[in-house]
Amino acid sequence: MKIAYIDRPIPEDIAEISPLFARAFGEMERLLKENAPDGSYTVEGEELFINVMSYETKPREQGLFEAHRAYADIQMMIEGEEEIGFSTLSEGSLEIREPYKYDYELYNMTDAYTGERICQGKLCVILPDEPHAPGIAPDGCPKRVRKMVAKVKLK
Repeated sequence: MKIAYIDRPIPEDIAEISPLFARAFGEMERLLKENAPDGSYTVEGEELFINVMSYETKPREQGLFEAHRAYADIQMMIEGEEEIGFSTLSEGSLEIREPYKYDYELYNMTDAYTGERICQGKLCVILPDEPHAPGIAPDGCPKRVRKMVAKVKLK
């Protein structure tokens, strides 16, 4: 997991992963300025697309870890705040809730994680095979949030 901000230049260590990251950051900034409605936005076919969504955060005990195999996530909060849990265990150590399909596998929540709060303009770059639990209410009280997630194909 790497941290970046929409109002700052893309960090070099992120830009070096794939040229699609610079494109994703630019498109996310454009969609943010246009106040794009919830939905999916195709940028480069299945190589790069962006989802804008609104939902209720949930208490930690209702969370699930997910891990992707082919795609990196760039998760950015538009409105509100949430915590994303990052497992300190490897995928093989987590209990599978739903086996792999399309590009993710789901795992039961565990106490072995660290949390990263994301708020407006803060981005979490999550690489394939990094188990993460998005949508957690930072204070335990569910709240409505609006978020943008760019999916960047790396494999």
